[in-house]
Order: sequence, then C-alpha cells, then structure tokens
Amino acid sequence: MFVVMLFTETDKILINNLFNVKGYNGRHLVRDFPSKRWNVGLVYLLLQKLWLLGGSTVVLAAADDAVPTADNIDIVNELVLHKNGQEK
Repeated sequence: MFVVMLFTETDKILINNLFNVKGYNGRHLVRDFPSKRWNVGLVYLLLQKLWLLGGSTVVLAAADDAVPTADNIDIVNELVLHKNGQEK
C-alpha cells in the first residue's frame, strides 16, 4: 500500500527555513526529523518548488556565518513549542 505524506503548513515553513538558514537538503531533513516520516523524494520536490517559485534562496555561507534575526528566532521558537505541544 502506497501512502503519500502531505506536508502541513508548519512543515513547509520548517523545511523552507532550515533550507535557507542552515543549508539543509532533503536527506538532512529526513534524518533529523524521523518522527515526521517524510519521503526524501517528496522533500526534494518541495524544495525544488519553493526554489522555482522564489520562496527560498540558497545560502552559500557556512551555518556558523548565518546571523539569526528576531524573525527567525521567533519562528524557530514557535516551531519548537509546537513540536513539544506547548503554547506560548
């Protein structure tokens, strides 16, 4: 039986931010979030779609060169709280 895992809006935001800020690729995302049970091919298709639509830009700098902004910090905090089942 073949089941297609669709991405929630939260998943799309998380994938887009990790791709932009940390330079994650599909394999990193699948490895770091095993509970999501994402398919590597579908993650790559989403990344390609985001890239083609201008929803993301490739970060060529190393991860330690990325400067966290207040917006990024807020987004990550919300995602962590959501993942832990907590409210603000």
